[in-house]
Amino acid sequence: MRLTPLIPQRLLLQTTVVGLFAVLALLPTTHASAASAAKTCAVSSPNVYTCVFTITPGVAVGAGAWLVQTSGVGTLSAPSVVSSNNGCASATVTAGGTPINPPTSTAVSDYNVTIGGTGCGSSATVAVTETVTVTSSGSVCQTIWITAGMPSVSACAAVTYTSPAPAPAAAKDCTPASTPNVYTCTYTVIPGFPAAPGDIIHVNEPPGPPMTGPGTLASTPVVSVVSGCNEIPTPVVLSSPTSYHATIGASGCPGTTWSVQFTETIAVTASGPICQSFYMVATVPPVTACAMVTYTPPAPGPSATKTCVLTATPNVYICTFTITPAVATSPGPWLVQMVTPGPGTFTAPSAVSTATTGCSTLPAVAAGTFISPQFGTADYNVNIGAGGCTAAAAAVITETVTVTSSGQICQTVWITAAGPGVTACADVFYTKSLTFSGGTIAPMGVSLVSFTGSVMQLDAAGAANKPRIVTVSATAGGTLITYVIGAPAFVNSDFNAAFPAGLNATLVIAKTG
Repeated sequence: MRLTPLIPQRLLLQTTVVGLFAVLALLPTTHASAASAAKTCAVSSPNVYTCVFTITPGVAVGAGAWLVQTSGVGTLSAPSVVSSNNGCASATVTAGGTPINPPTSTAVSDYNVTIGGTGCGSSATVAVTETVTVTSSGSVCQTIWITAGMPSVSACAAVTYTSPAPAPAAAKDCTPASTPNVYTCTYTVIPGFPAAPGDIIHVNEPPGPPMTGPGTLASTPVVSVVSGCNEIPTPVVLSSPTSYHATIGASGCPGTTWSVQFTETIAVTASGPICQSFYMVATVPPVTACAMVTYTPPAPGPSATKTCVLTATPNVYICTFTITPAVATSPGPWLVQMVTPGPGTFTAPSAVSTATTGCSTLPAVAAGTFISPQFGTADYNVNIGAGGCTAAAAAVITETVTVTSSGQICQTVWITAAGPGVTACADVFYTKSLTFSGGTIAPMGVSLVSFTGSVMQLDAAGAANKPRIVTVSATAGGTLITYVIGAPAFVNSDFNAAFPAGLNATLVIAKTG
């Protein structure tokens, strides 16, 4: 019988422990990172920071690339090394894009810090400056991998985003009013900065640009809507047909979002954009807004002309009243009325001249009929006969008018009683007689008149040639008599010059101006 010798338990335990240490010696060793990083950021301009990322490797490292990755609320640009010391041979910022922890990750660096030469000592520091533009408040963080065998380290800095003040703005809107070619427009101004009491909103006033487009202000604008101001800017002052201003009230308008809306009435003469600008301070450029308007040509309407010629009889005129309907008209009456009060009256029946054109039959003049409660009855009617008249017809009416004063004789014609009347006028001049004794002298348009006797007719030369009499001189019985007219001077007014009864006189009236 063969016996197997027993292994002592002490020897077995020692063998097991030695084997365990041998296995552990084969496993990789992970060291705690000695590297550190710090980050600071300071505002350089609104929402733009200058940041410094400082890296300390903590151990001696050879030449190579340190990989930097950025996260947080900012966008990084222009990194560069500003300092390196304590044993770094050289350090420069180079382009990123290097994979981090391949193949387990697809992440790449934003930029690299490339160490050259013999690398860096354990106490070296490298500072990188960066420009960071932030879009919200929070932190800007960066992580660096110094070597693949060392864990990454991170550092963050807080940043604050400031909402920018709104830029000055304006808005314009126009809608047609009930009157043709008149628009109701709103013009809204948003200056974008606080306004002090007494500040002025200038709309198209110099030195700002003028209002452009086919329209003018038909009335003084009014403030219709105010937001962010304690008082309504007042008064609104119309400085020209295309410009105005308003004054900020006693409490001013705080903040940057306040606005004022003006309501305007604008008459337009053509189609196109109407553009307006406003400014408040010289340092902020004017802001312009536009709105389109459309011009509607008025429907064609009747027209009329009037001329008057003096006859051989003093103060009696033959007048011609010509009517063009502008639309084809059917048989029926056109109503004609003299505008009163006026300087003359009809003294002979009116008649339709054979110079009339465009009518199938010659119209006839008849007694006037009722026009409306406002205008009463026509002085006469022009009756259009069978076949009517074309739009381009010209009905020529002749009239005899006696005038009792100088002025304009005006007449209105209604093609239909319900339609608008059309008025035309002509100048007439009244002439007076000069009476020798105790009479009234009222010359008009006289350059020089000399006569002997009791009565002399003075010719009328028109309103633009009225005499300006300074003195009236006469000889009576061989003696010169001078009459001085009242100051400042006679200008187409009555005055009296009395002479001794029964004496012949020579009267001279001189136009002096």
